[in-house]
Amino acid sequence: MKRPTGIGPNFEYERLKKRRETLRERCASLIEAFATLVDVVVPDVRSRYMVAVGQLESRVYELKVEINRWRRRFAMRQAALNRGGAPDYPAIEAALDAEFADYMETIRKNLEEIRKSVLHCASETLSEEETAALRRAYHDAAKKLHPDLNPDLPESAKALWLQIQKAHADNDWKVLSFLTGLVDDVVSGEDPFESAEEDAMEDLAKSVAAIERKCEDLRKRMDEIENRPPVSYRGFLADAAKVEERRAQLRAQTEALEKIVGEYEELWNNGR
Repeated sequence: MKRPTGIGPNFEYERLKKRRETLRERCASLIEAFATLVDVVVPDVRSRYMVAVGQLESRVYELKVEINRWRRRFAMRQAALNRGGAPDYPAIEAALDAEFADYMETIRKNLEEIRKSVLHCASETLSEEETAALRRAYHDAAKKLHPDLNPDLPESAKALWLQIQKAHADNDWKVLSFLTGLVDDVVSGEDPFESAEEDAMEDLAKSVAAIERKCEDLRKRMDEIENRPPVSYRGFLADAAKVEERRAQLRAQTEALEKIVGEYEELWNNGR
């Protein structure tokens, strides 16, 4: 469909055209910022928190589970004695394994998260210049390939966008750099934003409204992520005094809980 014609310039059409171009640029920036928040900021803050504090919190949780298991172990042994029989210790342990399975799975996940966090914090980071260059490349790729901004792109362009998203999520910066360099070739060297003159007024208005909704959705989702853990921990992590205070509290809890576990072990071994 061709651009509407008539006497004099169609100011409303031109206004909508410029509005769409502005929104596409803004939305591409939000898409890049959202991807960076999810793929870079969230893992980074989570890893720093786990290394600084989270591994100590995990140890406290593990000890509390162990203490509860000891209490249940004593209760099961006493129940057997109250029935006048000898405790079946293998059966008691099997019952405890089943009863505490969910807790042990949480502990396993925590330990795996700690392992990944240590590796993440020890991994090489990009320079500010490299980071800025890749963010610009991702922004340009989003502007030209994101399906919400470019619904009529060929399948090859959609496939490339999926690959770029995966490379970004995997923090595979070398692959991301390579893939973003293919964008212009995949879209045949044509700027998809220059097709506005082929749109009818109604289609153009619908396109503007759709991109506005996409921008608003991205802003809301980013606000939600930034206001909940782990991103909300950034202020805490930036305060070294608060971090050390929390670490001291957790170390004290760990010491007290380990003492209780030791007492339970001694009582058990003495048959009491």
